[in-house]
Amino acid sequence: MVPPADKPDEKALAGLWQDMKATDPAIAYAAVCTGATARDAAVAQLKAYFRPAGAVDVAVVAKLIGQLDADQFTHREEASRALAALGPEAEAVVGEALKKSSLAEVKTRLEDVLRAYAAEHRRHGFALELLEMIGTPAAKNLLADLAGGASGTMLTREARATLTRLDKRP
Repeated sequence: MVPPADKPDEKALAGLWQDMKATDPAIAYAAVCTGATARDAAVAQLKAYFRPAGAVDVAVVAKLIGQLDADQFTHREEASRALAALGPEAEAVVGEALKKSSLAEVKTRLEDVLRAYAAEHRRHGFALELLEMIGTPAAKNLLADLAGGASGTMLTREARATLTRLDKRP
């Protein structure tokens, strides 16, 4: 566990969730360090954004993937945004569609969606690392919530693994 800071930096804490998604690793790591010293204040901040993985409706994902080949550009754009908004829970279905697609624009759009999911995975990884570093009961409670998410998702698996590691600590 990391020793607590005397007074958490409220401005830095407010940007914690966003900074963990930064493509610059120095920014993301600085966010983790800020959160580690803020301890339960950081857990409260994460709890406002970090949710357990939900089950994905495969039919909805398939319908959106089908719309990536729509005649109208606006429909293709809306489908891309909607797929990205579903989050990493839809990654397996989107990945399978990418393997099967033969259309260049559909492949490009699916690759873009998968890149968006990768950014979320990075953020989740930093947030889980932070919760493990903090290790307080509040951090463990949030990890338990995350571990109860939809089975088969990376977030649920990693939250369970993090909780297991914490439980083995003296």
